[in-house]
Amino acid sequence: EFFKAKSEEPFLAVVGFFEAHRVFTEGNACRGEVRVPYHLPEHPDVRTDVNNLNWDVEAMDAAFGRILSSIDDAGLRDNTLVIYTTDHGIAFPGAKSTLFKPGVEISLIARGPGGFDGGRRISALVSNIDVFPTLMELIGIEGHDTVEGKSLLPLVRGEAEKVNEAVFVEQ
Repeated sequence: EFFKAKSEEPFLAVVGFFEAHRVFTEGNACRGEVRVPYHLPEHPDVRTDVNNLNWDVEAMDAAFGRILSSIDDAGLRDNTLVIYTTDHGIAFPGAKSTLFKPGVEISLIARGPGGFDGGRRISALVSNIDVFPTLMELIGIEGHDTVEGKSLLPLVRGEAEKVNEAVFVEQ
């Protein structure tokens, strides 16, 4: 309904999902292959737990797809930047609430104007703190170089292979 209103004003919509958090839905087979993360033991109970997470992620993915379709159906695709991100790694031992790679590695996916047209995976080291200066530069607000984080636009435009030498994480 929000997108159908076709407001002329700029907007920010934030949608939170709980599906990838514990307790996962049990008893349904996910559509994809179940791969146990490298840091966990290959065990039937772990495999079942990963399947349950995958099932919930598939449900979340379908809901996010409906959001994207609603944006497209409202004719807003060309001037709406959609960002999907997470705040921590997967909710498994040795991951969430740790400083190990599975605990700090997150999703960051963008679609929209400014070069965020998809079809690429950029493997540069970035952080969620880089999103704000990216948005500032994208919409033409001066000072994006004076806030914490680095604009990701040089990566997106293919002008740089990295914007960060390192990122800081803490527990």
